[in-house]
Amino acid sequence: MSDGLGFSAGASAVIRAEAEADLADILDYITIESSDATAAKYVGAILDHCDVLASLPTLGEPADDVMPGLRAAGFRKTTVIAYAVIGDRVNILAVFYGRRDWKARFQDR
Repeated sequence: MSDGLGFSAGASAVIRAEAEADLADILDYITIESSDATAAKYVGAILDHCDVLASLPTLGEPADDVMPGLRAAGFRKTTVIAYAVIGDRVNILAVFYGRRDWKARFQDR
C-alpha cells in the first residue's frame, strides 16, 4: 500500500555487492576505532535508514552529475548512501563513511 510519497511502507532496499563490501569495511573500521557493539549498532542503523529510503525514495538528493538516476542521502553527518531507483526497487549502490569526496570515490569504482 503506497503512502502517496513514495513506495509502500515496509519496503526494503536491495543492497548491492559493492555496498555490502562498503558496509563490511565500515564495520571493521568502527570495530577497530571503538568496539564490536558500536560498529554493529552503527551499521544496523545504516541498514535501517536504507529501508527508510526504500519507503521514501525521493528523500535523498539527486546526483545526476555523478550518474544518471543516482541519488544520495546523508546519514548522521559522516555517511553518504548512494542509491538508484530502478523500477519499484531502491538499489543501494555504495555507502561512504567519513567526510571524503564521495562523488570522486563513486566515479573511481
